[in-house]
Amino acid sequence: ATSSVWLDGSSTTSSFDPTTGGGGHHGDVYTNGQLKMTGAPRIDGDVTAATVLRDPSSVITGTVQTPLTRATFMAAALPTGIRDLRAIVATSGATTTITGPGSFKASSVTVNNGASLRIDNSAGPVTIYVTGAVGVSGGGSIKVADPNPEKFAVYVLGTSAVTLSDAGTFYGVVYAPTSAITLTGGGLFTGAFVGKSLSVSNGANVRYDQTLRGR
Repeated sequence: ATSSVWLDGSSTTSSFDPTTGGGGHHGDVYTNGQLKMTGAPRIDGDVTAATVLRDPSSVITGTVQTPLTRATFMAAALPTGIRDLRAIVATSGATTTITGPGSFKASSVTVNNGASLRIDNSAGPVTIYVTGAVGVSGGGSIKVADPNPEKFAVYVLGTSAVTLSDAGTFYGVVYAPTSAITLTGGGLFTGAFVGKSLSVSNGANVRYDQTLRGR
């Protein structure tokens, strides 16, 4: 995150090695600003932050260092000529399916009340460019046919919030460099997340997929 990262309660970061199916110690956290750890969260990886404020019960297994230079992230840009899905809404137990491969535009993404947004990326990658907010709540979930995080990505343009709450198991990349990202509830979020700020709370587990860096 460009400005701050907050981990609360029993939330965790770790990594996943798809070649072995086992866990790893690359749940790294980076921020140009402050990393705050309250309660008993665990970072199984390295930390790079301008400042670190942490409760005694928090755990960082790797190294802690300050950024040598301030990182910048490219703004998310909307490609021309892609299909416009307008507002994507799944609610009240319904299932909405997006079939790839392809890139799509959406004004917002809303999944709630036990509904599911199904991403059929079995034939190739699916990328959604969102100009507004992304919100998953109330037992809603985003499910992919192929869990390879290189085959599903959400790019958020502008400053609208991204909230994945009780999202079950999420596989993919969220790139929202000017947005606040909130991951909360007991879900497992596998992939990578870039935002202006990042909050991980209420037992959320963030797992970096090492596929994204070639190992």
